[in-house]
Order: sequence, then structure tokens, then C-alpha cells
Amino acid sequence: MERLIANKFYAFVVGVLVVVILGTLYYIGTNPAFNEQHTSPVANTPQSSSPSTNGMQGGVPQHNTGMTSSPAQHTGSPSANLTASVPSKTVEATGAFALTPQRTGACSALLPVGWTGNASPQSDAVDFVSPDRTLYAGYGVLGVNSAMQVYDPALYSPDPGTSIQRLASLAAQGALGDGSPMQFTNDYNQQIGSYTLRSVESAGSKGVVFYRIFPGDGYNTTYIEAARFALVRKSLWPTKGLLVARIAASIQCSTQLVARDNSVISTDTGGGDTSSDTSSDNSDGYNPQLGTEYVHNPDTGENYLVSNTENWASDGPQGAGYYAQSGNDYVKLAPGLSN
Repeated sequence: MERLIANKFYAFVVGVLVVVILGTLYYIGTNPAFNEQHTSPVANTPQSSSPSTNGMQGGVPQHNTGMTSSPAQHTGSPSANLTASVPSKTVEATGAFALTPQRTGACSALLPVGWTGNASPQSDAVDFVSPDRTLYAGYGVLGVNSAMQVYDPALYSPDPGTSIQRLASLAAQGALGDGSPMQFTNDYNQQIGSYTLRSVESAGSKGVVFYRIFPGDGYNTTYIEAARFALVRKSLWPTKGLLVARIAASIQCSTQLVARDNSVISTDTGGGDTSSDTSSDNSDGYNPQLGTEYVHNPDTGENYLVSNTENWASDGPQGAGYYAQSGNDYVKLAPGLSN
């Protein structure tokens, strides 16, 4: 009797479980709200792509055909289009020099904004220095009498190269606060027209000097040297050195040295004949020795001194070139100085 009662109870429990399971499955299959919350994402993929979708159209990935679409074909966000129109380099961001003409005594130069100058009373020497005193461009003309070596053996050396190195050392000490001696290096050592271009270096500074030697009168002067110096703190040479060299090349001075026989040796922009002297200063365009050139903003007329390695943008909105920012736009700079 007890066995019969147990079997009936077991059959009752199983029947209840079957009814519960079937009822649950019926509810899942017929309830719309439940289906919307648990349907697979693939079944509900939108048929139209949103503006931010990249590489998608109608929810279907597009195959890469190896071709780049033109800017007009992009339907991306405004910020994406703006980024595509921004050059990777601008003259402001890459440290090019915005120039302004300055005159000190009988000397003039195209200088970066903020630089200061100081000329000697005779304008036979002039110094131009950056506000932080890390960059220097200068010019000097000196009649050397080797009989005066008792006062400064290097400065009045019968060897012009020794005297030039001493002048460079004095310039670095006065302008940059570097008292270590300057020595020639082999980075630059070439003849450019009537000028010699040499690289110099000390413990804390590096630069170049353009110099030209004239014969003396044999009495007051053994020889006359005219030199332009471009010196910078050593850490700044890779980015600023050649730009400062071009500043030095732009210096124009007029002075006179009077010999004992009253003959006059006039020096304009470094001495002697002006036409031959400017052979080292191709001031209207690219300088092949320095890798620098002048450009200007065609809208504002502002002049810049740029380096083709530091400031050139290969991906500008108007093609490769030098770019300056003007509000939200970018202006491609034109070659040469503005009139």
C-alpha cells in the first residue's frame, strides 16, 4: 500500500514540473517585450550608416581596394576634415624666424623679432643677440698689425686663421658668456667666392664664421680681416645654428680704415668690392651652403627665415611648402622677401 502511494506522489511531482516548463517556454515564445531585449545584435543592425562610421556603408564593411578616396568623398565628422587640412609643420611651431629690419649705427640686418644690436662708434663691429642671450650674429672688420702681438698674441697673429678664432672666442665670451676658446672644426671648411666658411666650436658654443682677408699697407696693418660670426649655445645648433648663420650673412655695414699714406680702404658689407662681396649672401632666395631661405606671407607681407629641414611641411593643404597660421586657416608662404 505504501509503495502505491509513493508511486502516485512521484507521478504527480513529475507532471507539475512538465506543466511549469511548458508554460515558461510558451511565455518566452509569445512575449514581444522579451524578444526585443534578447534578440541577436546582427538581426537589428541599422541599414544606414551613421556619420561617424568609418569604412562602413549600409552596415556592411567595404573591402579595401588599395585606392585612397579624395577629401570630397569623406562624410566623416568636421573634426576629421579639419585635421586633414592642417599641415604637419608651421613656421611658428617649428621655430622659424619671423624677421624685421633693424639698423644700428651704420649697420643693418634682417633680425628675428626681439633681438637687440650694438655697434661700435665707427661701425667696424656690430653685435646682434637674442633676448635670452643664447644666439649671436655679429660682424667685424679689423686691421691686424702683427707687431702688436705683445698685447694679444692670438688676435694679432700673422696667421689670419688664428686671429679669426680669437675674434670668435671674444664674441662668444661677450655675447653668450662662454669663456672657453674657439677652435676650427671640419664640419664646414670651404671657399665661397672670396669668402672662407669655417665651422668653430668651444666647450659651450658652436657656430660658423665667414671671413675674407685683404692685404694691409705693410706699415699700419699686416692684413685686414672682415668676418661675420654666427654662434649659438651648443645644444641649439641642430635647430637654430644655420638660421643664425643666415642672420649673420644678412648684416650690412659701412666703415673705413685709413692707412698711413692716406689711401682709403673702404669696406661695405665686409670690405672691398661690393659686387664680389655679396657672392656669399644670396639674400633673395635659397642658400645652398646653409640650407636656409627667405619666404614671406603673401597676405600680410611678413618675412620669415626658414630651414628646409626643420620647417618644410610635405603635407600642407595647398601642397608641400612652408606654412604660417592665420586664424583658423593656414597660408602657404611664397619664396623670397616681400617688397
